[in-house]
Amino acid sequence: MPNRKAFALAVLAWTLTCGALAAGKPAGVIAGAEPAYVAAVEVAQGAAAPPGYGEALRAAVLKEAALYGSSGLPLTVRIDLNRVHLKNSLQNILIGDDDMTRGWVQVLDPAAGRRLGLFQVAVDAEHGVNGAGVAVGVAGMLDPTGIVSVGATVASVAATEGGRSRAEARMIDNFAVQTLRETFGDARARAVHGLKPR
Repeated sequence: MPNRKAFALAVLAWTLTCGALAAGKPAGVIAGAEPAYVAAVEVAQGAAAPPGYGEALRAAVLKEAALYGSSGLPLTVRIDLNRVHLKNSLQNILIGDDDMTRGWVQVLDPAAGRRLGLFQVAVDAEHGVNGAGVAVGVAGMLDPTGIVSVGATVASVAATEGGRSRAEARMIDNFAVQTLRETFGDARARAVHGLKPR
């Protein structure tokens, strides 16, 4: 039995490390370039997104972008949402389910007619997708008692208590923050939000 627990802990530690390395710290599409700001945001949402989701996301990205300044090269951020999924509570308890928004983001210099960068953003209602969520899933599979899985389910249901609109609002805010972090870089995002470097 001790070897099984040691194996489970080793897998958990490995998963967390891999997730942290994969998440990385984005340098930013325009980091080190001339000063720039987001002048316009365009959102194309698929049929799966709730009504008004794209407009709410556009407003959230503009609000977040205001923190980065308003001088320099005017940029357009174009977001193409390819997945907006709101969790089904029953499915979450039985097989696991999560709120998820994913899409491709283009950072454009409209004056020059060129694309400066292209990246994908994927977030849930709690945070950007990273190794921690994967680690909890792996730990849940290896836990013979089921306590880890039950605890994760309870925490997930509690986090979205208050209905889907709360989950939608969190995903929209998380998507906006991650979009600007990828655009301007981790260092600038931390400075804007007054966070200390890790």
